[in-house]
Amino acid sequence: MQLSQKKLDFANKRDLVYITLRDQIVLGHLKPSQRMSASEVAEQMGVSRTPVNTALRILEEQGFVTVLPNIGFEIKSYSWEEIEEMMSIRLALERLAVTWSMARGFGQWADGLKRLSQRMRQTVISRDKEAYYHANQDFHNTLYQSASAARLLELHNRIWDYEGWYSARMHESTAELLTLCDDHDELLILMERGDEEKALSVVNTHVGHCLQLLKENISFMNG
Repeated sequence: MQLSQKKLDFANKRDLVYITLRDQIVLGHLKPSQRMSASEVAEQMGVSRTPVNTALRILEEQGFVTVLPNIGFEIKSYSWEEIEEMMSIRLALERLAVTWSMARGFGQWADGLKRLSQRMRQTVISRDKEAYYHANQDFHNTLYQSASAARLLELHNRIWDYEGWYSARMHESTAELLTLCDDHDELLILMERGDEEKALSVVNTHVGHCLQLLKENISFMNG
């Protein structure tokens, strides 16, 4: 397939290749188990093999690809156990984000989060999967920023790309995705009220909804 490059300025060609491949994987344009060669990527992107090989090593360390000597690379497919593990980590981080945000001035972030939640809902209704991913990313990034905890935000960012990986697997699940938007709206209402216990309960429910939706979609695609 033809790689779609971002029209951005990069400090070096390695970063260009890395960001392009990562985004194509996260957004589902490069599929699990799909194979490509480094020379194919280099030709499509107009670069030498060196930045491609360096970018692939980074992607392999991050768990996105498996480098196959003398063949190229393969897009990694995650097991259900790995997905559950990542979502459990996300649940723990998100509970901390909500608790710290409520203790550290959530009110100043509330209106912005409401607008982002509404934008998410609109992308679901329009069935724009890529826009949904970015709107969801903006919502959660802002929630973590409201917690005023730099290291927590850093940990969140490390696992967020896996969120994109599973979001790309969603198959025409408008009603279910709107349920996730409802979870966000309910969470914001409870945080504004200062009801931490119920807010954390919604976080638990929300991650459960994400897992259920993902499981149904993976079953659909493998059926």
